[in-house]
Amino acid sequence: MIIESVVALFMHIGGVLKENVPYDKTSHCLKDKRVIERSVSENVAMSCKKIKAETEIDTTSGKKRIIKIIE
Repeated sequence: MIIESVVALFMHIGGVLKENVPYDKTSHCLKDKRVIERSVSENVAMSCKKIKAETEIDTTSGKKRIIKIIE
């Protein structure tokens, strides 16, 4: 596990955080945010934020995932 600064895409449904996805670049996060916002209902809020988090590489998919948000 690594503690690092990442850009994360957050999905809130009804004000409750349901999912987060780490990105290396803000532009990639904003692009995916726009695509998702076009296809979901109004009670879903998406946001991109730079955070400090504990991350790891998923052994099954090989993708980075957020374990714990520190800041």
